[in-house]
Amino acid sequence: MLRKSTLILITLLSSAAAADAAATSMRSQIETDWLRQVDTWVTPTAKPAVKQEPDFVKAIHHFIERGRLLAVDLRKQGIDTAACESGFRDAESQLSGVASADAQKALYLKVRWTFRRLAFRNPLLNFDRILFVKRFCQQTYPDVCLNHMPWVSRPGGDLCILTMSGPENMPEIRAWEAITAAMVDRATMG
Repeated sequence: MLRKSTLILITLLSSAAAADAAATSMRSQIETDWLRQVDTWVTPTAKPAVKQEPDFVKAIHHFIERGRLLAVDLRKQGIDTAACESGFRDAESQLSGVASADAQKALYLKVRWTFRRLAFRNPLLNFDRILFVKRFCQQTYPDVCLNHMPWVSRPGGDLCILTMSGPENMPEIRAWEAITAAMVDRATMG
């Protein structure tokens, strides 16, 4: 009995570790995407051939302003936005004292996470699944060719369901084949 209990405990601990790793991976993927986006926020220089550093301050101000506008809209709908608005105020007050690029980057990510939490409070996002089509994009011909010559498009793609579980959790994407296989398995089991 002790051996079985130990095995169950080890399984639970390894499942928790895997969940933590998945959450860290999801967070890392989101932040990597945000950092790619902030690369477009650059201050022009006289030498465009030189790699320019992202303008975190400009991006932080932009997302604080967008967050405030979203908070006003959500408050009109009866949503409590006080925690997020407080986060935006704190970030704005910290911004004047932040000089290093690493500190600006950390503050930028903090503002983006606050904005994401606020966006997920929107009652229009009160669903847990989205059905979408995943298609290959065309390779060589303009879009009009696909209407008249469909053989030039790359075959394939999928019908998928994205299951969302909040701003902090990893979404799950399931392809239609996996969904229908699960439905067939349930139907044959009675």
